[in-house]
Amino acid sequence: MSSVKTLTGYKLKLIAILAMAAGHAAFLIPSGAAAFPLAAPVLDAVSRVTMPIMCFFISEGFFETRNLKKYFLRLLVFALISQVPFYLFRAAVMPEAAGLWNGLLYLNVLFTLASGLAALWAYHGKSLRPALKAAFITTFVLLTFHCDYAVFGALWILSFGIFRGDKNKQFAAFGAVTLVKSAYMLFFGAGAYAAVIQLFALAALPLLDMYGGKRGRNLKYLFYIFYPAHLLILALIKLLILS
Repeated sequence: MSSVKTLTGYKLKLIAILAMAAGHAAFLIPSGAAAFPLAAPVLDAVSRVTMPIMCFFISEGFFETRNLKKYFLRLLVFALISQVPFYLFRAAVMPEAAGLWNGLLYLNVLFTLASGLAALWAYHGKSLRPALKAAFITTFVLLTFHCDYAVFGALWILSFGIFRGDKNKQFAAFGAVTLVKSAYMLFFGAGAYAAVIQLFALAALPLLDMYGGKRGRNLKYLFYIFYPAHLLILALIKLLILS
């Protein structure tokens, strides 16, 4: 890995936001578009660095925040705010997502991040007995089963948070979870494309290795606001302009 630490938290989060927007915009490109046949899969692959970066900074936030309860509640509040834009976007680009269970009740990624943060709290909870700690961690991870990135997002947060201070172990744990996720998608119905494209999440590791520990500009609320806003805008473009 690189020994050059040139990326601040601000720059990494900005990369994550732009990659996320690119991946979601890819859903607006018609399937098999003659002019740019590889545009959608390339943007999809690029977007895969977003979730690992956000999971990394959720784990960093756990250790750096002055008020863990407020941090968790902020994630939860914006998760609730984002749910309708998330549903509208998915319903606009995926007909199968227009129903109740796979639509409105399929929860957005901020719920995954909040549950992963709670799982990390349980892992580091000094007052919890081992059995209770294991029960809490399992519960918080399983709560993401019907969320975007499902249990794997929460496991990524745990990978970064449990091994904080040792990048080799962090990256090894992250890589193992990613490979399991890819295998799961291959063997349980998502298909070969989904399995392969998921492996591009590993491209986040060189970026994270360049993180020097400095925050840079304050992006405290940018991701929280941008996430639902861009989903709503893309949904409106799809429904009102491209339909």
